[in-house]
Amino acid sequence: MENKSNAIIITGGPGMGKTSVIEQLSVMGYHSVEEMLQTSIPRTRFSY
Repeated sequence: MENKSNAIIITGGPGMGKTSVIEQLSVMGYHSVEEMLQTSIPRTRFSY
C-alpha cells in the first residue's frame, strides 16, 4: 500500500484571508499547522 501525502501552501499578503481559510479547512477535518513566520521570526520594533 502506497502512502502519499499532499501539502498545500497558502500564501498572500496581510489581510488577504489566509488564516480564515486555514481555520475553515481545519473545521472541515484537514490537518493544519500554525503559520511558520509567526513562530520562527521574532517581532521587532523599528524606529526611524
